[in-house]
Amino acid sequence: NAADGTGGGIPEIPMPPRIPRLTFAKPQDPALEKARAAAMAPPAGLPKLICEEVMARSSRDANATGWQPLDTVSAETIYADGEESHSDIKINNQAADQQALTGSWPIDRLLGTLRELFSPETAARFEFGGDTNLFDLQAHIYDFEVAKENSQWAMRMGSETINAAYRGTVWIDKESGRVLRLEMQARDLPPEFPLDRLETNVEYSSVRIGETPVILPTHVETMGCQRDTHACSQSVIDFRTYRAYVTDSKTP
Repeated sequence: NAADGTGGGIPEIPMPPRIPRLTFAKPQDPALEKARAAAMAPPAGLPKLICEEVMARSSRDANATGWQPLDTVSAETIYADGEESHSDIKINNQAADQQALTGSWPIDRLLGTLRELFSPETAARFEFGGDTNLFDLQAHIYDFEVAKENSQWAMRMGSETINAAYRGTVWIDKESGRVLRLEMQARDLPPEFPLDRLETNVEYSSVRIGETPVILPTHVETMGCQRDTHACSQSVIDFRTYRAYVTDSKTP
């Protein structure tokens, strides 16, 4: 079994508690303020939606001989009234239970990660890294760092739960201010924690749910490596065909 005892080898990352912070970020440049406003919206929360979620899991042994596929998990993911649920869960196209989704990230948690990064309470330090094209859009690049005492990136493996300091890079659409891609790497993980490397990359898109455009995650890659080894586990998640969810109906 994986270190979390449930398979997949990727730590479960629960919603963190809201802890008052004492350190606040300095005023940011206009591009970051635009991204902050986009990340904090919509204040009323997500609309009811449904999508297809597909997660491919793989592992690499201690000899670092390459990634070996483990399985592919698929499910219908429903977000309604502030809660996420799943149906039609399958592993390699065979019926499975909720435990099969170990290693996945809830949609609202992925959006919460953006809100936390840009929250003044997180006091992230941003440094402009230049401009580029991403997904056929002009984008600003910013590198960032978040100190452990301000971090809300909580992770758990077995009985161990920590909030990790992290660094990373964010790509921001010049025109809209929305985040296109976010890369995060945990740092300074304590020696008693079973992983010494944990990385998460997320891509976001503007998706129309009914008549409402909503920023939603579309692609996620998470990797964790066992301490002092090359043994790693990886999950690659795609959220597809987002659409409005109508109660008692699974059709758009």
